[in-house]
Amino acid sequence: MKNYGLTITTMAAMVSLVMLASVVQAAQPEAAAETLASANANGVTFIHNTDGSVTVQFRARSTGHMLCRADGVADLGVASGAFVGDYTAAGIRGLTFGIKSNGYVPLTAMVVLHEANGQEWQYGPVEVSGVAGEVVVNTISMDYEAGWQSAFLPGTDLEAKWDAALKNVRDIGLRLQPATLAAEAYTVADFMLAGPNGFTLPANLGRLGQALQARFGKSSLDELGALGSGDSDGDGASDLAELLAGTDEDNAADVFAAEVLGQDAGGTTISWSSASDLLIYKVKRATSLTSGFSLVAEGLTLDSPEITVTDGFMVWKDTSISAGSAPCFYRVLGDAIAE
Repeated sequence: MKNYGLTITTMAAMVSLVMLASVVQAAQPEAAAETLASANANGVTFIHNTDGSVTVQFRARSTGHMLCRADGVADLGVASGAFVGDYTAAGIRGLTFGIKSNGYVPLTAMVVLHEANGQEWQYGPVEVSGVAGEVVVNTISMDYEAGWQSAFLPGTDLEAKWDAALKNVRDIGLRLQPATLAAEAYTVADFMLAGPNGFTLPANLGRLGQALQARFGKSSLDELGALGSGDSDGDGASDLAELLAGTDEDNAADVFAAEVLGQDAGGTTISWSSASDLLIYKVKRATSLTSGFSLVAEGLTLDSPEITVTDGFMVWKDTSISAGSAPCFYRVLGDAIAE
């Protein structure tokens, strides 16, 4: 296991998450969207999945499917960010993403790009498989010749206008429209900008690399630097710490904390509110807060036979300390998995 010096610690009702301070940069190549936000959606539910993908769910209806539409946009409402700004200066050459359906092909599937003045450009059709669960990876060039069009710009020389549009991008995303009256669903993952060296897909990375790419646009902790040290929800834990622990960086009530559940003849049961496949956990124990902690378990993962997961909590039993034993304290630590 590679140790990056990033250790997340929790003890009883106390949590200590020490990481590093976030920086927002405009228009970044090799950046992946954390998620796609709903914009101009009618009759649609956006479901943000724990793996960073988003599912666009059109409800079943008896009439009016032609009126249903969903736009999912990266960096929606953000003045600056990985998907906002001067694509030409940033060296952004394309866009890539994976999309799958629950067995339908949408009536409309296209990429939409808006300039800062609101002017819309479209690319399509996006490729979607009618086989349920089959992922199609779309790779789209930012060159005008790839097929970018605007139905709202009069006159000629659209190529020059497209070149100008790329220098002042407000947002970019997907537009979907159902083809039937059934409950159609489309899941989009790894929505990502490509730089001058081509496409680097998060699918080629390990679990940690994919999570970092989706959240921060960086594929390793070494590349991340200080980018993950912001604290979006103000709970004292950095966004990177919360990503690793599997807690919600936008919810101050969702923290990495441990609790002793009780003792019986078989041992002492503890739990901690982090069920993450990005950490390898170890548990330390002490008879007092001044006597020092000793290691009692290590190498614990979601798949460990001595671990159970209930409602997002990992549960572990210390079989060496049973009912009637002296009081003790536990500390749970998590190390980032090897990339």
